[in-house]
Amino acid sequence: MNENVQNNSGAGVLLYNVDATGAMWVLLGRLDSGWTSFGGGCMPGESARDAAARECHEETRGLIAREDIGRLLVNAPSIRTTTPSGRMFTLFLVLWGREHGGGGIVREFGDVETCGMEECFLEVREIGWHRLNELRSLRLRGPFRRDLARVERRLQRERKVRHV
Repeated sequence: MNENVQNNSGAGVLLYNVDATGAMWVLLGRLDSGWTSFGGGCMPGESARDAAARECHEETRGLIAREDIGRLLVNAPSIRTTTPSGRMFTLFLVLWGREHGGGGIVREFGDVETCGMEECFLEVREIGWHRLNELRSLRLRGPFRRDLARVERRLQRERKVRHV
């Protein structure tokens, strides 16, 4: 697969884990308009995997190191879709260890945060773990909302996990 993508492409990461009962959890970011996976546009010449790692790091305000997520993306399965605006979007599914999950809000953010060396105004207001089988009750947005059924099937196939 060609890793360099067109300038109108996007990429993201859906972090998930499985608890001791076998329930699957996903880590999402809350925007003013609803919950979504972490992602955005690819920079010119940037691979989908590099863009996904960068976006995940930026949107979690550095809580998830770019290098850590980058290593996990190497063998991560993905779902390719098209956004309503016609942009190609690749969503990588990344198993994030059990020690990282467990439900609830991980962190709430203010309007302005430091992201690396620069101050940036980011849309993500908070990040939190949600049970996969409860996502339909949330206000979801973006490609993640539209492709939720595909994401659920792929996660179940990848991890062979039953919903509790």
